[in-house]
Parts: sequence; C-alpha cells; structure tokens
Amino acid sequence: MKDIARELASALYTATRVGGSEDITASGVAAVHVSIREPPTATSTAASTAASTHPYVSLLHVHPEISFIDADGRVEFTNGEVLDNVDHILLCTGYSYHFPFFTETCERGSGASSPLCTPPQAQVYGQVGPRAATSGTASASASDTAVLAVTPRSVRGLYQHLLFSANPTLAFLGLPHTIVPFPLFYLQARYLASVYASGTHSSGTQEEAEGEGEDAGARSRPVPCFPALPSLEEREAWIHQHEKRISDDHTKSQSSGSDDNMYHNLGPKMWEYLQFLHQNSQSDPFISEQYLANVRAMYETVSSSRPKEIGYPDTYRDDNYEVDR
Repeated sequence: MKDIARELASALYTATRVGGSEDITASGVAAVHVSIREPPTATSTAASTAASTHPYVSLLHVHPEISFIDADGRVEFTNGEVLDNVDHILLCTGYSYHFPFFTETCERGSGASSPLCTPPQAQVYGQVGPRAATSGTASASASDTAVLAVTPRSVRGLYQHLLFSANPTLAFLGLPHTIVPFPLFYLQARYLASVYASGTHSSGTQEEAEGEGEDAGARSRPVPCFPALPSLEEREAWIHQHEKRISDDHTKSQSSGSDDNMYHNLGPKMWEYLQFLHQNSQSDPFISEQYLANVRAMYETVSSSRPKEIGYPDTYRDDNYEVDR
C-alpha cells in the first residue's frame, strides 16, 4: 500500500508540475491521502518528510482508518478529520480466498454427494473431502485433514500449502504470502509437476491404495497414486504440526481474533520452504542452490532498503544487480 501511495504521488507530481518549479504545494493542486491502521507519529512523519529528497512527498498525507464515506465524496476518519470532494478511493486491502465452485449441493449422477462437496460449517466457506461421510449431513471441523476448509484467509487441509492431503489430485498454487512471489510459484509448479509425473493409477481409491477408506461409492472410480509424495499419515502429521505451530504463535502474540491471517504467512520460513520444493522436484537447469542463494540475497537487500514509512526515498527501485557466474 505504501508503494502504491508513493507511485500515485510521483505520477501526480509529474502531471501537475508547471514551469519546472519544485514547489507544488500551491492551492488547487491535488493530493494523495493515505489511510492506514497505525499511522506514524507526528515526529516520525516530520522526520520522513525531512529525510526525503523527493519533491512529491508534499503531496502525501497520512490519516488513520476511515470511519464513514458518503455519496458526495466526503470521507471521515476515526480521529475526526474530514476530507471533502474526494475524487477517487483505491482500496488496497489485499484479497480473500474464495472458491465458489465448491458448493453445498454438488451431486454426482448416482445421487451421492460428490467427494469434493460437503456442507460448510461455521466460519467456513466451503469444504472438500473424499473421506467425509457421503450423506448430506456430514460434518467436520476446520482442522480435520480429510476436509478442505476454506476461510477468507486460509485454506486448511493442504500438505505443504499446496496439495489437498486426502486427495492430492487437487492442488492450489500461490496461496502463501509474505514471500518472494515468482520463484516460489515456479518452484511450487515444478514440485507439483514432479509429483504428478510419478503418478500411477490404482483400481481403487486413494485411501485404499494407502490402506484406508470405507467409502463404497468411491471404490468405483480409479484414483492416481503418487509415489513421490509421503504417505497419507505423514501428510496429515505435517498439517497437524503446522496447525499447532500457528496456534502456538498466535497465543504467544496475544493477538485478538483468528489465527487465519498467519496460516499461509511464510516470512523467514520461506527459504526453508523453497529448499523443500527444490530438493523434492525433478532437476531443473534454471534452478540451483546458487540461484536460491542469489534470490535470498537480493530479497533481503531490497527488504532492508525499502522505506519503512511513507515519504522516505524509495531509490532502491533504481538498483540493478549483476550475478557473478
């Protein structure tokens, strides 16, 4: 969001600058107003402005959260500030996970509930689980690894944030956040391709192939087995361990509300995750240990160089990197 605000202010400065003047604080010039949950203090804002060598900083104004917006473009903030005649509002709120094609009433031709559709529970958008009961009244908790529980900020029941543990033919790429996106997505795809390339078809269900399963309706359809994957028990153990770590971290942080926001937040654990994907994928001429080390070095350099508050110089964007081979 801070990056977006700086980009908007910079573009506005360029568009409104007249006669080469650096002074764009004259009356009538538009501004960029930023609403954030925890605005910087007056002291840090002043230091931010003084530290910046970018003239567009005078167009940036920071406010606390919005409390009310009316149809005429009047915006009120939680501290009582008011802005009139606001032209545009850009919501930088991120996104929520939502898969509407997993419904409550998905039926197979036989009349039995599809293994990809079971009734949603409280705080759960949709659930998916081939080992769930076949009746329409099946119930499961969000921590049940036989069920895919989708909330706005988490998709639970996945092995390695990627594969539905109970039926690995279903995968979700790109769920983790606080990451270096494209290398992670690429490695997820490579890992997934390696898993699926190892697949062989069984005459029974995934559960039967792994020593489990009593669903008579499911026994009629072949389900692939994937030797490249750990056993079902090991996949479930990974999920339970991840759930416990997230719950423990949430308790230690004394945060209010759900721990969903942290469920796919990798942060520093991203590097261990990338190593796992790399080491368990087929060889790739484009990916090496040195490549991953270079990605980490660049990511950490950029992270330390990015301005922590709105208004600080963002010259890190101008840096170019060369890799010694």
